[in-house]
Amino acid sequence: MRNFFSLVAAALLAGLTQTATLQAQAPDNYCGTHQTEADLQWLRAWQADPARFAEFRRAEEDQILPVKVHIVGTDDGSGYYRLDLLMEAFCDLNVQYEATGFHFYIHGDINYINNTAYYSHDYFNGSRMMLENNIQQMINIYFVNDPSGACGYYTYGPDAIAIAKSCAGDGNSTIAHEIGHYFSLPHTFYGWEFGTVTEPAREKVARTNCNGAADGFCGTGPDYAPYRWNCPTTGPFTDPDGVSFVPDGTFYMSYSNDACTDKFSDDQQAAMHDFLNEEREDLLVRAAPSLYTHTLVEPAEPLNGTIGTAYNYTVLKWSKEANASGYQVSVALNASMTAITHEAIVDDTVYILPELTKDRKHYWRVKPLSKGNTCTPYSSIQEFTTGEIASGLIDFAAGTNALRAFPNPLSSGQPLTIQFDSPTAMEMTASLLSMDGRMLASQSINALSGENRVAWNLPELPEGLYLLELVSTNRSDNNQRYLHKVAISR
Repeated sequence: MRNFFSLVAAALLAGLTQTATLQAQAPDNYCGTHQTEADLQWLRAWQADPARFAEFRRAEEDQILPVKVHIVGTDDGSGYYRLDLLMEAFCDLNVQYEATGFHFYIHGDINYINNTAYYSHDYFNGSRMMLENNIQQMINIYFVNDPSGACGYYTYGPDAIAIAKSCAGDGNSTIAHEIGHYFSLPHTFYGWEFGTVTEPAREKVARTNCNGAADGFCGTGPDYAPYRWNCPTTGPFTDPDGVSFVPDGTFYMSYSNDACTDKFSDDQQAAMHDFLNEEREDLLVRAAPSLYTHTLVEPAEPLNGTIGTAYNYTVLKWSKEANASGYQVSVALNASMTAITHEAIVDDTVYILPELTKDRKHYWRVKPLSKGNTCTPYSSIQEFTTGEIASGLIDFAAGTNALRAFPNPLSSGQPLTIQFDSPTAMEMTASLLSMDGRMLASQSINALSGENRVAWNLPELPEGLYLLELVSTNRSDNNQRYLHKVAISR
């Protein structure tokens, strides 16, 4: 399961000053999903046939369902939804759906999209975003800044979900709510979104019309509150029989606050399972991953409290967890880990940090991951303070980001793949250097105009950090000189 996720580029510190809780910034419009009776055609047919519910049988094992995560930023790649929040959100989601027998996992690499028009979008641009990026046979979820003024929405045409990152903090129920729409469920107050409901369509406390009014589920009870409300009380309302009531705010498909919601009714769960098996069976075509539990990992390097770590080549290391297929690493400027400067998901026990602020204390933590389990706690928070660059270290030239080298870290003796763009055909030399500038290996490359990819069999080398230099044979062409850090692990 290598390459479980792609490495994530460092976010700009200016975009990471959100130390207040995300929920405090949530939009007033909780859900932007628009449903009509035409959209609910399958559900209404299901609800009209009680035998289908009587014959409902849940699978003996959980239905493990793939989710394709898309994280959207601005044109310059800023504003991404934080990875630590994503891991917590998926942990919360699986706790929220535990009683339903659904379990969700992040499939493959996260898809990062740099597009300001999609970062804060209206429904038209949201549909364009989804049609351009959706992956078939998966639940596609897009984390953006502003999904058409709402906390989130599910849309039928592109068949995907958009979530505001401000509504996707710790303990949110927005994602659970929108996935409910994805699996056929309307709001518990369905019909009231469009104004006052006529008396025959108003669900009664006595449940005598519950199969034909509002959401059509007898298990949820009447709800006339199409606005965000603080559970446990809103209203009271009066039903057509003159009975006063307060809606049950514990259902995820209501509009009550996140802290109150905790369930789907039995008939909602039955509908979701039948909808999966009849309308979304393509989610079941992949072999389900095994669900593992994990133990905590232990940070190894730098030692906690280290002072003088070179600011431009800090290497983080931690212990291996047997069942982990990846690790999520976060680096911050404060011990509360809210001012995050760098984060990544890697598939090894080493992470090479990009250049850090010099003479500054930094904090970091790491947690193990596997498909379907993002709930393992982080390691203890470690700290180190950066210092000067090591003497003799070659200055990084312009164009460093134009060169890629992978896998990174790599095992000693493992081939290194070099990928770069060249403006013209030219002769180049690749060199592997020690951190004090000594040449350890070199290879000539006949670069072609455009993208180049070259495999290089390196000699056996000890574990450590090295510099990969790629330079034009014509040394006068300074623009064609690139440097890249490479780590060799055990």
